[in-house]
Order: sequence, then C-alpha cells, then structure tokens
Amino acid sequence: MTSGCTDQPSAPGRSSARLVLGLPAFNEAPNIDPLFERISRVRARLMPNLSVLLYDDGSRDDTAEKARAWNGREGLPVRVIGLKENRGLGTALASLLKDFAGTASGGQPGAEALALMDCDDTMDPVQLPRMWRLLSERHLDLVIASRYRPGATISGVPLHRLMLSQAAAFIFKSLHPLGGIRDYSCGYRLYSRDLLRRAHAVWGGDLVQQRGFASMVEVLLKLGRLGARCAEVPLRLRYEQKRGASKMAVTDNATRLLRLAWRWRRSGLVPPARSGR
Repeated sequence: MTSGCTDQPSAPGRSSARLVLGLPAFNEAPNIDPLFERISRVRARLMPNLSVLLYDDGSRDDTAEKARAWNGREGLPVRVIGLKENRGLGTALASLLKDFAGTASGGQPGAEALALMDCDDTMDPVQLPRMWRLLSERHLDLVIASRYRPGATISGVPLHRLMLSQAAAFIFKSLHPLGGIRDYSCGYRLYSRDLLRRAHAVWGGDLVQQRGFASMVEVLLKLGRLGARCAEVPLRLRYEQKRGASKMAVTDNATRLLRLAWRWRRSGLVPPARSGR
C-alpha cells in the first residue's frame, strides 16, 4: 500500500501542543543529563506542554534513577517505565506505544502525539516543533526524521554503518514501497494518537513482534498497511555526541533485516484475525 507522503517541512515555532517524547533506554546513564538538558530547553522555548516517557530496558547502570531525578526539574514532567531484565528494542518500542495508545494505557490521555527518539544524545529534540507543525497542518499520521532527505546532516557515523543503512533503505524501498518514505529504520518519529489507536485496534499485541532493530521497520510497514499519511524531514544526527559503547550488533541486525524484507514481502504482514470481527 502506498501512502500519500510529502517531504516539505514547515518552519518551526512555539506550540501549545501536548506531546510525549518516548525514549527507549539501555545503559544510557552518561547521556541522560545532556540529553534532558536539551529537551528541557526545547520545552521552555518552543513546546511548553512537552513531557518525557522513558522505557528502561533492564539497564545495569543508573539510567532510570537519573531520568527520575529530572521529573519536575525546570518544569519537565518525566515518567519512567520498564522491566528489570533486558529484552531489546522491540519490547521497549511495544511498551512505549502501548503505554501511550493501548486500551489499558497508563500514559497521558490528553496528549496529541507520541515522538520517539534515541536516548543516546545523538538526535536533536529541537526538530520536534517542525515535525509537529508538519503533522498537524497537513493532517498527517506520521513524520519521520530521515537520513536521506536534502538538508540532512549526519556526522560521526562509521562508513560501514552508513553503507549498510543505505543498502537496507534501497532494498526496502524496492520491496515495500511507501510513497515519500526513504528512511525505513530511523528511530526519530512523531506518531499521531489516532494512528496508534487504530494500529492497536487492528494489530493488538501483534503490532511489534520483532525483538531488536527490525521492530522499527516492522511497525512502519504495518502502519503503511493502515494507509498512514506520512512525511519526512531532514534528520540532524551527531553520532560523535554518544557517550558509551554502541549496543547494536550492526552486521547481525542488517543481515536479519534483509531476511525479514523477503519474508514480509511474501507474507504481506496481514493483520491477525479478531474474534467477532
């Protein structure tokens, strides 16, 4: 299914929108303070109703404690959820989406959209106002910060990772075309509440089945099947700001993702049958 997408961003500005910023985190203690300081500045200057929801994926450091210490600091609302054991990005993604829009959610019921962003301080929260303005003004369902749009700035990423991500993007664009979408795996996204509610109504607990990096692509393709109206803006990524070692087995993840691309092409990612429907 092809969605009607565009890549023309609106100019950012101060907004009263109620947004939740979801952060999947595993052993990110060194990055919490610098990232939350930037989030707090964006909230103070541009988005006074921005709040943070952090999923702690069984961190062995004090990620959760550092995040909780920010609750109320400089007026920033912060909530921490998660499990004591590490289960991977897929579980973190599923939990954040369910908390925000699931039928038994404990999240912020008045929020209009959920943003997701990496918790390693490599992405810039100052892009949120522009993403929200594009989403709201054009009545879209999803906005992705893309590495493959004119104006994107990517620094500090090893060459082999750039090559793998570009190859994966080309393959998914060929096998699973979504109009206007070039970046299938970037974790910086803004989802409307309506889209996530529709996704949970259709997919339920099957919305996220992949454990790791592939979960981001899985969710995008399933939302595409719902006819999601989407757009991309150029991503600002500064990988050199990351503190601590990378937790991603890049080659293994890329190999698995390519196998899934063919499997999903054959299966079509059909929604599960629901009793009474």
